[in-house]
Amino acid sequence: MSKLPNAPLVEVIFEISWNSTDKVSLDKFQLLLGSMFSELKKEFPNVINLRPDPAIPFNAFVGMPTHRFSSINGYPMYQLGPGIMSVNMTNSAYVWEDFIGTIKKVVNVFEKLSELQGQEITIALKYLDFFKCNFSEIDLMEHIKTNFHLNVEAPYFDRTPAKTFSFATTRSCDVGIFTMAMNTGYNNIQGAQIEGIITESNISEKIPFEALNSYIGEKLPQAHDFLGNFFKQMTEGQLYKSFEQMICSTAYNDYSDGLMASRHNILCSSSDISFEPISASKKVSEGVMYTRFSYFLLSFSLSLSMATISSGLSIQIKKKKMKAKFNREAYAKNIQESVNIAEKGANNLHISSFERADYSFHIKETAGKVLECSEAWYK
Repeated sequence: MSKLPNAPLVEVIFEISWNSTDKVSLDKFQLLLGSMFSELKKEFPNVINLRPDPAIPFNAFVGMPTHRFSSINGYPMYQLGPGIMSVNMTNSAYVWEDFIGTIKKVVNVFEKLSELQGQEITIALKYLDFFKCNFSEIDLMEHIKTNFHLNVEAPYFDRTPAKTFSFATTRSCDVGIFTMAMNTGYNNIQGAQIEGIITESNISEKIPFEALNSYIGEKLPQAHDFLGNFFKQMTEGQLYKSFEQMICSTAYNDYSDGLMASRHNILCSSSDISFEPISASKKVSEGVMYTRFSYFLLSFSLSLSMATISSGLSIQIKKKKMKAKFNREAYAKNIQESVNIAEKGANNLHISSFERADYSFHIKETAGKVLECSEAWYK
């Protein structure tokens, strides 16, 4: 399948969520962390702990990713947390055939190790796009009407030009539940805030865990086609034609460097607000702690899936700014990693260790069975 040369895509996310609130489920999750890392460490050797402090119990992070496992190049990656697993890809690395291949690889391991038989799970495919426009200097409603074919009018609005825009809708379709959200926002590129419009479109469906592989083989491609057709219809005309034009640049990707969106509708549900690759030495960083506080403070009006991990993405909800900055060069220099495997005795005991700067992740296994999974911050 061809890829648009100048696609506005920020990130695409495949997500599985399930109920994981009781102690048994949380205990199984900790073993799942080690087991999946052991099975997939060749493809995803880099491990990042997303919790600000490993002493915080996992039940405080239900529905949120606590660990990120990425490839050598950063993408693709998968994330795990109590009750959630996602596979993520950014625009620069995204090709559907490659992405679904990665999904199948990760899901095959997840299905074998997660022990969710008899449970209901929710599957979601999400696309996050950024469309550059100076919305503070134009007739915003006319721009949205012309370029996105969305007309929002009411006799009780005065003639004062709109300064921001937020819209969301959810409806049933042949391939599941379709949700679309559109908001004005900013793309933070090397310190400069670029104005634009952010859209999220996704398809979700609840299925039995036993139907997971058949869903990925049959219905997930249908969900992809549905969202692709929706994007073409939404941007039909001059806007879509602009994505077909090749743009050559040595600068950062305008669409995935950093995003700040106005999100306050409960249906806008794809924001990982602790996604940035935080240096281990900053485990109690102000940004992450503020993010945690803001999440709970606003939980009555938000449904955030925590699966979006775009490089430098930050979300502004009304006047509360949750910023996450990603300095690619600094991160590339700071991270240090090594995987060591030792075999001990006739029982074929394997000890795998991942170490970086001041964080370690250790797994003990024998005959493919994880015996122990531990992690520690170096003081």
